[in-house]
Amino acid sequence: MEVSYEIIPEILGFSLSLGIIYFFLYKRYLFSVIDPLFIFIFNTTFSSVLIIEVVEEPKFIFHFFLCQLFLYLGFAFVQEKTKTYSIIKKPQDEYRFYDVDLLELTVYCLAFLYILANSVLFYTKGSALLTDNPTEAKVANFQQGFGIFRKINWSVGGVLGIGLIYLNLTQQNKRYQLLLLILVFFTALEGSKSSLLKIVFSAALLFFHPYFQKKQAIIRPYFKYIPVAIAGLFTVFFIVLFKENDTPELALLAFLRRLLYGADSVLYFYNDINQDYFSQYHFWQYPAYILNPILGFFRIVPYNEAFGNVMVENSLPPDTILDVIVGPNTSFYIEGQIFFGYLGGILYSGLVGGAYAFLRWIYFSLKKSPAFLFVFFCYVCQLASILLIDVNLFVAQLFDTCFFVLPIYIGVCFIKYKKIVIRRPQFTLRRLVL
Repeated sequence: MEVSYEIIPEILGFSLSLGIIYFFLYKRYLFSVIDPLFIFIFNTTFSSVLIIEVVEEPKFIFHFFLCQLFLYLGFAFVQEKTKTYSIIKKPQDEYRFYDVDLLELTVYCLAFLYILANSVLFYTKGSALLTDNPTEAKVANFQQGFGIFRKINWSVGGVLGIGLIYLNLTQQNKRYQLLLLILVFFTALEGSKSSLLKIVFSAALLFFHPYFQKKQAIIRPYFKYIPVAIAGLFTVFFIVLFKENDTPELALLAFLRRLLYGADSVLYFYNDINQDYFSQYHFWQYPAYILNPILGFFRIVPYNEAFGNVMVENSLPPDTILDVIVGPNTSFYIEGQIFFGYLGGILYSGLVGGAYAFLRWIYFSLKKSPAFLFVFFCYVCQLASILLIDVNLFVAQLFDTCFFVLPIYIGVCFIKYKKIVIRRPQFTLRRLVL
C-alpha cells in the first residue's frame, strides 16, 4: 500500500469511524489511556484500515473482523464473570504486600545483572538508536550470539522496572529513581519504542491496582510525569524516523505508515506463495509451535524461524538475500487460521481474548502476597498484552522471565533465610464462576 498525502483524508476517516466502534466496545474495561488495552485498540484501529485497503478477497476481510469480534467476546465474557473492572474502580478489600526487604535485595541483584549486560552490549555493539538505520540495528545488535542480551533485557529489565517503580512509590528513595533513570537510558539506546512503552505500562498497571488506588496521596504527584514519559517516547520514535528519512515530509508519511503497518503481516500472509506454504500446518502441530521457544532454549529442538520472517523471505524476488530480515509479528487472527483453519481461527481468537482477560484478573485481584510476587504478577499482566500481538512471543518472554528472574529471587531467599520462602497469595475473588 502506497501511503501519500492524497489518501490521508480517507485513512483518517476510516480510522475515526472504526476507532469509535472499538473504543465503545472496550470502554467499560479500560482503566486509563495508558492501559495496554487502550494501545491495542489504537493499533487495531489502524490495522483494520490496512486490511480494508490492501486485502482483495472479501472472505479474508470478513475473517479479520470476525476474529476481532470473537476476541472481544472472549475478553468481555471473562471480564464480566470476574468483575475485574469493578475491582479496579471500586476497591473494597484490605491490601498488604510484605517481605519488601526480599524485593529490595532482588531488585539490586537484577539491576547489577541488567547494567552489566547492557554495558557489555553497548561496548561491543554500540547503540541502535544512534545508527543510520535504527530499525535494522535493533535486530542486528542481538544476533550472532547476542540473543541472550535481548532475553535479559525483556525479562530482567521488565521486572526491574516494575520493582523500582513499586519501591519508589512506597519508600521514596532517590537510589531507586537513579536506577530507574539508568534503566530508561539503556532502554532508549535500544531504539525500540515498544521497550519504552513497557516502562509507561509498568507505571500504569501499578498506579491503577486497587492497592495504590486507595493511596491516591502517594501516586497523584507522579501523574504529572506521564506526559513527560509520553513526550520522551515520541522523541525516540521521531529520532528513528528522521534518521531513516531524508525530509520531514517523508518522516510524516513514514509515521503514518508505521501506524497502518501494525498489521503488516497481512501484506505477506494473504499472497498466494504464503497461502500455499502455510497450508501445510495443522492443529496437532500447534503445541510444538508454542513450546518451541522453551525447547529451543534448552537445545532439545532447533529454534523455528519466526513466521513473520518466513513470510517476508517467501515474498522476496528470487535470488534476493538480505543481511537482516525484520519480519512482522504473527497476530492471533493469522496464527489461528494457520493451525486451525478459517473457522477454527475465529474460535481461537475468542480463547486468546479470554486468556488475556484472565491474566489481568489474576493481577488486579491480588490483595495479599510477598511484594516480589506482586511485582512479578504485574509484569506477567503487562506481558499478557503480547497475547494480542503474537502468542508465541508471549510464551517466549514469559519463559525467559521465569528462567532469569525467579532463580535470583530464590537465591536471595536462601541468602537471607537459608530456605525458600513460599507464602500463599490471597485474591479478591477466589475462583472464576462460569
